[in-house]
Amino acid sequence: MKTSTRAVLLALVLALIAASCSGSDVASVAASEPAETAETEPAQAEAETQAEAAEPAEAEPVAAEGEGCPTLTLVTYDSFLVSEGLFDSFTADTCIGVEQVAGGDTGQMVAAAILTKDNPTADVMFGVDNTFLQRTLDEGLFEPYESPLLSSVDPALQLDPENRVTPVDFGDVCVNFWNDALIADAPETLDDLIDPAHAGQFVTMNPETSAPGFAFLLATIARYGDGWEDYWASLVDNDVSITSGWSDAYYGDFTAGGGGRSIVTSYASSPPA
Repeated sequence: MKTSTRAVLLALVLALIAASCSGSDVASVAASEPAETAETEPAQAEAETQAEAAEPAEAEPVAAEGEGCPTLTLVTYDSFLVSEGLFDSFTADTCIGVEQVAGGDTGQMVAAAILTKDNPTADVMFGVDNTFLQRTLDEGLFEPYESPLLSSVDPALQLDPENRVTPVDFGDVCVNFWNDALIADAPETLDDLIDPAHAGQFVTMNPETSAPGFAFLLATIARYGDGWEDYWASLVDNDVSITSGWSDAYYGDFTAGGGGRSIVTSYASSPPA
């Protein structure tokens, strides 16, 4: 597979370093040609469920030091990980506590935020990437904020001229495979994923609810043009598994989580992580 879909991770105001996903003994191959930002309709039923689940009262705060310190509510995707002690360090430096709320996978998190935008349940969102970015901007979810560190960010990654989001990371969305579990030669092209030799071995994510799933969809559109729907029909015929989110795929159906599928849509950073 020649190149990969580039995912740019964005957040509003607060830039925290996080690990997107993890795994071991996995090889990866790039999934597609680069794709531009695009939109789909939000999954409303899932969004309503996520909106209810994202109430700040259910989060566990990192207490601010001292009396009268404010608390910042941070909504993230489910698989968000933060280095131990980072929130405590932030609180010590700023006298601002942090409540982290898990909002589902990126598409679910964005759809829930849209449903509650007139009465937001969080102050900051972490985990929007270029696949779902335009939807958040069209809905007016974020306020402009220019980070003092923005000058150190590659201009090519600054996707909003109004600075309503701040780029904090980027990486490639790829097809990863588990070498020892493959039942045929390792896939090298998107066409290999519909080869009967790999039947029942590929798991990807719902593009309405998952950022890497959306990136994979855009990759197939970039590769096959008007024939992308036929390609997906072939994936279904080859017994693809489609999960609602990244965790369900990587730590569920994929070999890394004890599942029976050796090929998964994920990130280039997954094998070393």
